[in-house]
Amino acid sequence: MMRHYSMIMAGSHAWYDILKDIHVKRDHARVDQFNQSHTFGSLGLMFDGSPYGKVLGWLDFVIRHPKAPNDFGAKVGDLLVECRSAYRVVDGLIVPMATEEERAAFEKALADTSADKFSGARAHLRNAGAHLTNGVFADSIRESISAVESVARILEPGGEFSKALAKLETKGLIHPALKKGFSALYGYTSDQGGIRHALIESGAAAVDEVDAVFFLGACASFVSYLIGKSRNAGFV
Repeated sequence: MMRHYSMIMAGSHAWYDILKDIHVKRDHARVDQFNQSHTFGSLGLMFDGSPYGKVLGWLDFVIRHPKAPNDFGAKVGDLLVECRSAYRVVDGLIVPMATEEERAAFEKALADTSADKFSGARAHLRNAGAHLTNGVFADSIRESISAVESVARILEPGGEFSKALAKLETKGLIHPALKKGFSALYGYTSDQGGIRHALIESGAAAVDEVDAVFFLGACASFVSYLIGKSRNAGFV
């Protein structure tokens, strides 16, 4: 715990704004009820007794805060590695990663979507990672699939997603088996439990963390695959 406190005490002036934003913007509490000393004093209880999802969600908010210390994310990342956590800090996000291969695939997808034309896909991937860390699994899956959908429609504008994949297949950018497999995954998110439709609004889609981790890894890899094949063919 002392390591956590030393990280937070460094740059204490910035922490006033960070803790206030957590109180108001993340916890949706009244601004006139914010007390820095009380909030700081309660951090020990949170780190010691809260479910891991709450702690990681708190850390994730801080890492992404504009006034966070420059090395805060790196230090949290080092601690996650040291503690052999299944989570890693990637591109300023805390993301569940079962293996280093999954982490590498996610990082590569973010790098591959760094061009302006793929900014929408990159935003979807980042949102998928953030939702996954915060335990909103259905939203994470929706964002993962939307990242692939965004890339496909940029490479082959217009029409439904399935038609875009079909056109990419005719250009030799997708192997028929891969196209069939991903079309099946897309159909699952559209039909099974309403992940992309009515049930997503009520949070009742029957998915869990395992599903969301799988979709994030699969969709990140497929995004890189589509972009890479398109670049090799001279389309982007």
